[in-house]
Amino acid sequence: MPKMELNAVTLALRLTHSVLEEIEHLVIVEQVWIFTDSEIVLNWIKTKQQKEKGQMVSNRLKEIGEIVNHMKSRNHEVYFAYVRSQDNHADADDTLLDGAERAYAGSLLIRHHQQTWIAQEILRKFHNLYVKAGEDGLLRCFGRMGRSELTESAKFPIFILQKTTLAKWIINEYHQKGRPGVNHTVALVRQQFWIPQLRSQVIKQVRSCIICQKLNNFPYRYPEQSSLPKERLIQTRPFEHVGLDYFGPLPIATASGQGKCYGSIITCMVAKLIHLELVSDLSTIAFIQMLRRFFARRGVPATITSDNSPTFLLGEKILKECVEAAKRDPVVVRELSNREI
Repeated sequence: MPKMELNAVTLALRLTHSVLEEIEHLVIVEQVWIFTDSEIVLNWIKTKQQKEKGQMVSNRLKEIGEIVNHMKSRNHEVYFAYVRSQDNHADADDTLLDGAERAYAGSLLIRHHQQTWIAQEILRKFHNLYVKAGEDGLLRCFGRMGRSELTESAKFPIFILQKTTLAKWIINEYHQKGRPGVNHTVALVRQQFWIPQLRSQVIKQVRSCIICQKLNNFPYRYPEQSSLPKERLIQTRPFEHVGLDYFGPLPIATASGQGKCYGSIITCMVAKLIHLELVSDLSTIAFIQMLRRFFARRGVPATITSDNSPTFLLGEKILKECVEAAKRDPVVVRELSNREI
């Protein structure tokens, strides 16, 4: 814990140094006071022996000394002082309001808003809302929902003028609880407040919410779709133009225990028919054997489309070499000639 307090003092000194550099030509600052509620940190800062305190503490104390010396060279005297935890306004646990205090502070803020911004001329524009003071002195909308089973705050919502800072704060308060959409945020606000033109203000605030943009917006627009390849548009027999890919591995039972194999899916690019084959592994030999079984069942396709897997590329190279060798074989040439192929 003292090391975290030391980090806080270092950060405060850094910020103070940066601010003084920006305003030194505008304001003369002779003294700078840094308060902390950790007596251990104050002792570290005032003690010159740093070797026994650890490397991190030594680095922070060294940085504090350098910043203090630089500020002194600019005629800024730096003092470190102790403040009790109960008097430390930077301690969040000591400055939080309880429920009653928050409600009282909220009523004061709303009353100040209504007294400052809502005049009689403005109320005449909203005569259909039946705005008048309630038992707590706040202007509320007394509509026709008095006999409903809603809560009192929903039956008689507090009137807040639209497009004001308080209206923006209220919308933001409800929107930050879970980041709901426009309709949900409007419903939450109207459980306690009535803000004219609420939906348009909520839409504007939701659209400007950075977190909602990260969650809901696409980073880039989808590109325009290109034309389909020719193989998918011509009328052909099934499996004349196919696409090929592997999937797996798939667990199988072998004589020695449990093994694995892979599946091959071959899709007709025109009719969308599929042909499934099993391969023992990802080797090129297994790939060629799978193609032989497919050719025997479906016929030899005109084109095969696949990704650039090394197995597929090597298999393509082997098939091309076999075709070129067959073209040079006199037996094959004679047979093709006799069959007029």
